[in-house]
Parts: sequence; C-alpha cells; structure tokens
Amino acid sequence: MQADGRRARLTAAERAEQLIDVAEALFITKGYDRTSIGDVATAAGVSRPVVYEYHGSKEGLYLAALERAKRRLADDYTAALAGLRDRETILRAAADVWFSFVERDPERWVLLYGGSAVPLTGELGDRLAAVNANGLGYYVRAIRRWVRPDVSARTVEVTAHLIFGAAHQLAQWFLDNPDVTRGEVVDRFAQFCWAGMAPLLPGGPDA
Repeated sequence: MQADGRRARLTAAERAEQLIDVAEALFITKGYDRTSIGDVATAAGVSRPVVYEYHGSKEGLYLAALERAKRRLADDYTAALAGLRDRETILRAAADVWFSFVERDPERWVLLYGGSAVPLTGELGDRLAAVNANGLGYYVRAIRRWVRPDVSARTVEVTAHLIFGAAHQLAQWFLDNPDVTRGEVVDRFAQFCWAGMAPLLPGGPDA
C-alpha cells in the first residue's frame, strides 16, 4: 500500500506469482473442479482478462503451480545434498526433503502430486509431460552416476521408475497414517531404495 492509500502496482513477475498463490489456495479450499477463472480474478483483485494474459487458462494456472513446486523442491534438494559424499547419507537426506514437503504442506502435496490429475492436452499436456519427465530424469541421472558402468540403461530406467513410484505411494501412505513419524517413513524408504540399488553398485552382482 502506498502512502496515498493506493495499492502498489505489482511487477509482471510479482503478478504472475500472486495469481499462482491465489489459484493454489482456491484449488485447495474449493477444489480444482469448483474453482473458476472468475474466482481467481476476484480473489486476486484483478479482471478475468488479466488472469488469461498471465496464465492462459485454469489448466495453465495449475501447471504453473506444479512447475513452481518442482523448482522449489529442486532447490531444497540442492541445499540438503550440498557437500554430502556418502551414498546412503545422500539417499536419506533426499528422502527427508521429499517427506518434509509432504509433512509441511500436505494439502499442496495432494493437489500437485497426490494423483488427482488435471487433464491437460495440447501444448499444456506437452508441458506437463516434460515436467514429469524431468522429475523422473533426476532419478535416472542420480542412479546412473552411482551404478557400475556395465549396468544397462534399461535396468537404470526400471530402477528409477520403481523408486519414483514408491516415493509417491509412500507419501500417500504417510498422510493416511498420522501416527507414523517422518523419521520412520524416511528410514523405510531409504532402506527400500538402498536394497534395490545395492546389487547395481560397484562390488555388486551382475545386473
């Protein structure tokens, strides 16, 4: 708010972020299907054309929220893993980042990762596929760096899919079982991942 009582004008980047914040909050409280562009515009204090100008559609807002969440998660991984060298320590630290997000912001996790998929087609569908492929690609690249050179690309990809899927399923189980601590679920996930990868590491049997 400016000294004369008028609202300070947001920059384009700030407006784009504000619209994502507002849309996310409405998707969580009202549900994605029951939220309209008009709802977002009203809550943000702008006109409907402004929302369309920045994000194109309700689906575009959802995808922007997902892309932002993935960027923030990537930043959290980078910070948590900085300076770590031991593989098991890295694995546990990465797991803790993921399950910390689930514990800290369960409603946002359910909206963006919890399986209530928003049908996206065309260009938005391509962007969603790219976002998901980037997430899986992180696992593939990490596993490739650790395993023996003779381990096949298919084995690496299958292992990445197993771990990627387990991370999402165990996150949902964590939310469904509030008596389970984050430490326990992190330990169980890390043990599962290590058991799957250990045979592929230097010194393990042929894959």
